[in-house]
Amino acid sequence: MNRRSALIAGAAVTLLTTTAALMRSHHFSTQPLGFQYVARKGDVEVTLVPTIHAAPKPLQLPTAVRDLLARADALAVELDVTDLSLQQAALMCTERAASQLQRPQLSERQAQKLRQALRDAKLDDRLLEGQSPYLLAHLAAQRQMPEWSVRNGLDRLLIEHMRSLGRPVEALETTCSPTDALASVAPRHLTPQLLDETIRDAKSPSALQRANLLLEAWERGDAELVQRTFAKMKTDSPLQGALASAVQAMRDRTMAQRLVSIAAAHRKVVAAVGMQHISSPPGIPGELIQLGWDIQPMP
Repeated sequence: MNRRSALIAGAAVTLLTTTAALMRSHHFSTQPLGFQYVARKGDVEVTLVPTIHAAPKPLQLPTAVRDLLARADALAVELDVTDLSLQQAALMCTERAASQLQRPQLSERQAQKLRQALRDAKLDDRLLEGQSPYLLAHLAAQRQMPEWSVRNGLDRLLIEHMRSLGRPVEALETTCSPTDALASVAPRHLTPQLLDETIRDAKSPSALQRANLLLEAWERGDAELVQRTFAKMKTDSPLQGALASAVQAMRDRTMAQRLVSIAAAHRKVVAAVGMQHISSPPGIPGELIQLGWDIQPMP
């Protein structure tokens, strides 16, 4: 993987997960989970729990999650982050999606702003040549917070713990699902106005502020705070918010359908997904209701 490809791959991941994958440094071994749901259909049961995709320092697996996994037949996650072969596959998916994204003719003002954002992030502004400016603007924002990593996230701990119990781990998405969803809905949203909004946010602390609020919501089990935080993002950056909502809706539908298949095979499943997939309506709970499941919040 060359440096340019790696940077572009990182930018696409940021575009999909900016609001949910960023964390402060904390340990969560005794923190409440909050906003969990139990979905049932007949004798099949799925427990939906929020996970943290990335963090600046290694996290600890909450005791409450260990108890849930001990009683489950299988774990479902968005993707298996422990599979090293996925990195190269994800790169191919990202490059394919990037090739489908619109590359608008930049005005001189936009080009100057984007070049400056890249320089501020200590990136080579020659990356601008031939690459999607939307991805590059998100990459510039990502590079302002380089310590956050999926290696420190909760997903890895969940997967490793479940496998230590000798039980299966299933993926709710294929490697290309997130970037395919982006490529599918993006053409309706990519405009010069969105690019201006994205360049502006590349130098803004708003992503970090949202991350801190989401962490607080996770710690307190406060679903309303999650919803308010995402609502404020859509108010502050309405064009980015519309694109993120469209991508999420497509992913939620795909993951819910896959979760039904996993549950049919394993009967009792814990599904760990990002907070926005649980707390932002309709989300996966809403999709499961449409598929005939009974959904109840856990006390």
